[in-house]
Amino acid sequence: MMRPHPPVWALFFGGIVRTFTFHAYHGTTSDRVDSIAARGFDRSEGGTSWLGAGIYFFESAPMLAMLWGQRWAVERGYPPAVIEARIEIAQDEIMDLLDVRWWKYIHKRGRRLTGTYKQWGPILTLANGDTLDTLPAKDRTDISEEEKRSIVYAENRLDCAAIDSALEELRGTGRKISAVRAAFLDGAQLYRSSFYFKATQVQINVRDPAAISSFDLVDIDSLQDQYRKHVGISPWSKMPS
Repeated sequence: MMRPHPPVWALFFGGIVRTFTFHAYHGTTSDRVDSIAARGFDRSEGGTSWLGAGIYFFESAPMLAMLWGQRWAVERGYPPAVIEARIEIAQDEIMDLLDVRWWKYIHKRGRRLTGTYKQWGPILTLANGDTLDTLPAKDRTDISEEEKRSIVYAENRLDCAAIDSALEELRGTGRKISAVRAAFLDGAQLYRSSFYFKATQVQINVRDPAAISSFDLVDIDSLQDQYRKHVGISPWSKMPS
């Protein structure tokens, strides 16, 4: 779990910069485990990842990592696997979008790109396979609330470009960012008109592999047993009425 947040004065008045420690989980497949142990994690590079290029983890959510691994298992033909990692990062090296001090900075980069991001094509994929186009939200009046809630997987090229652009600018000033952290609403609603979603998550995108101080394989059989016991259905499925 994350250590307590440092006091505000530590950020603005030259106080001690502390190290945050996260326990986070990476979903993959069994055929990749030996490679990760020998050479480390592969980076996501495709230009569509929410938090830019890097190594993705679910914070404190091993079962969501398991479900992500199951998605890859279907494609690769190998059983899912989950790796638990200890991530240690200096507070001033985290771009944390749960922290209000980053909102204005990222807002400016995203707005700067909105006039050109049509070049990346559709950015959101709905559960039924349809896509939302890249027009601003005010122009998407034909998309119903139900359709918006049905988004189960999204390639968000604009967010990826905004984060990568911000990180490039910071790198040019000499500011090192080792990880990006943000929360996402995902999955089906717990009940009608609820704003609780079953796959809500906090993701950490590790840009600097040196921030991963250790990692180990999680017992996948135990995770699957716990999931069947406590949940029983996919978080992207509607709750039974």
